[in-house]
Amino acid sequence: MKKILIDVFGSDHPEQLLEGCARCTLEVPDVMLVLPDEEAMLRAELEKYPCNWDALEFMPASEIITNHDDPIDAVMHKRDSTLVKGMQRLKRDPELAGMLTAGSTGAALAGGVAYAGRIRGVRTPALATFLPSVPGRRLCLADCGANVDCKPERMEQFALMATALMQSCGVEEPRVGLLSVGVEESKGSHFIREVYDLLERLPIRFTGMMEARDALSGEYDVIVAEGFSGNVLLKTVEGTGLFTAARLRASTDPAVRAAGDTIAAELDFASNGASMLLGLPKPFLKAHGSANAATIPNAVRQLLQLSELDFPERLQALLARTAELQKA
Repeated sequence: MKKILIDVFGSDHPEQLLEGCARCTLEVPDVMLVLPDEEAMLRAELEKYPCNWDALEFMPASEIITNHDDPIDAVMHKRDSTLVKGMQRLKRDPELAGMLTAGSTGAALAGGVAYAGRIRGVRTPALATFLPSVPGRRLCLADCGANVDCKPERMEQFALMATALMQSCGVEEPRVGLLSVGVEESKGSHFIREVYDLLERLPIRFTGMMEARDALSGEYDVIVAEGFSGNVLLKTVEGTGLFTAARLRASTDPAVRAAGDTIAAELDFASNGASMLLGLPKPFLKAHGSANAATIPNAVRQLLQLSELDFPERLQALLARTAELQKA
């Protein structure tokens, strides 16, 4: 039985996430949920819902990192917080297969670097997420919000990490696009053109610049972006999808309304799972701040799947190959 640590605090609706934990104990077999915080309080909340108590473990923690805290200061000084104690256990406990938080993205990134550790050769972890595409395949967007300000060399690693992830998911030669304002090499900022030059030299299938309108076209398996534009793309996809779904649901035709329900479900990121902090030795997921009860079972299934992938080995191979090419 694998263990998954769930940090429900720092989110918009921790009580809903605890309901999701109770639901998960009944819906997802052969998994033990580890919940950090004060046991009596957690039990009192969980007793409101049907629950398999044998699938729960409680871990003492006395502090919470909120979105109002400075991320770096918080992870350095709130050592007894649910997030920090969870990160520390993620590193030291071989039975813990992964961790989920719906709290501060900045604190998750800082805590991952400070306490969970990084895969050898990784400078800065990237926040990545899966998006749907027209042909039905999933694609990976990295970074989607953690590294808002970063250097071109960081985005070089985002491309390698996202490529390794897609390879571990069965896409042997992922097609990599760099998010810009046009497909021509001359388009984009000086920063983006510098990133373009770096990606061209990597041992990946880099297809060049891409526009946001083509993100879900199926032409790409990986989209590389710095965290600001990546997050704007992610939220735009989500908002446009939900707008389209609302318009379809307003139809009097049952088939059209059903299509609206399908689109809404596919783009409901709060329910479908969570984004991945790539670059850590074990799977770590960052859920939407507005995550709800449905998020937990889906995210736990996602973590169990990620724990079976050979992502660390794939990434190490790509990093080694890149180092060889740079020496040549």
